[in-house]
Amino acid sequence: MSDTKKEIEQVLKKGPSDIAFEPIPDENQSPLAEPVVEKTPPPAPTVSSSEKKEVSDILGEADAIRNINDQLFTQMMEELRFSDTEAHTNDGIDVKTLELPGNIDKLMQLLKRYPDLRKVLPEQAFKDMAKPLIMSTSHMCCFSVKVKPSAVDMVKAGQAMQRVWLNATKMGLSLHPWTVLPFFILRVLYNPEDVFTTHEQKIILELNARLKKVFNLAETEHPLFVFRLFKSDKPTTTSLRIDWKRYTTIS
Repeated sequence: MSDTKKEIEQVLKKGPSDIAFEPIPDENQSPLAEPVVEKTPPPAPTVSSSEKKEVSDILGEADAIRNINDQLFTQMMEELRFSDTEAHTNDGIDVKTLELPGNIDKLMQLLKRYPDLRKVLPEQAFKDMAKPLIMSTSHMCCFSVKVKPSAVDMVKAGQAMQRVWLNATKMGLSLHPWTVLPFFILRVLYNPEDVFTTHEQKIILELNARLKKVFNLAETEHPLFVFRLFKSDKPTTTSLRIDWKRYTTIS
């Protein structure tokens, strides 16, 4: 455990400010290996049990909203792929690659078939979905920006996170991102009439304040990615890959 902790802390010391300007490993010859972002603060880790429980509760509240809100639930189900045939459409997320704990994948498939079950299940069932993953993780982190993120900023932030991910993988660590709540926060702040009820908007703004507090973020910062770093077994399945030449234009 101590070796794992040292390796994780090595990654955390290399914040996006450093990683963004490091070359991606030599075996990747894609032109996307060019530096892409301005320097930003390193991600803030949280490791105590009380902090992890707070992060679990915060993210769980967002999971509950996503599953209970009809439009958000439909959007999520349209993105998930529950069979090999569905996964080969190359336009969604293969559920097997998510490595969901327990029987959550079976529950999600059941809910897709019978969506009205969401109204019967206790809300806490949705809030607790991420709890086993977070409570068993040594490091939870948050990547944030200090400006109102534009479309360009979001692309650059995503590229910076990819570099964090590549460096973590290079060191034998796994990275698991959560983007549901950060994206909910952006939608409520800048497009409040989107899909949320007034009550949901209030909850999301409260979750934003709690997230900033637990990760010691300034009021002006926008959390974009919450993620965990951990040691894991090899994946039980491999995500389908599209050759980068199919979606990249070089001019």
